[in-house]
Amino acid sequence: MEIVGEAAGRVSPETQARFPGVPWREAIATRHRITHGYDVVDYDILWDTVLDDFPPLVAALEQAFADLG
Repeated sequence: MEIVGEAAGRVSPETQARFPGVPWREAIATRHRITHGYDVVDYDILWDTVLDDFPPLVAALEQAFADLG
């Protein structure tokens, strides 16, 4: 999750706007929360995020990469 959020933060605003189906802000915010608030991370919530939100994120990113060619 940290790596995905860090990578999302390096995507230009123009590219982020081109792919609104990718939850850029949420990925970046999750990375910040894990990295800077590691002492208060609720690992049950983090695990639920991995199970529930990560697969659709991966699908959206795969589609974005396919669209880029």
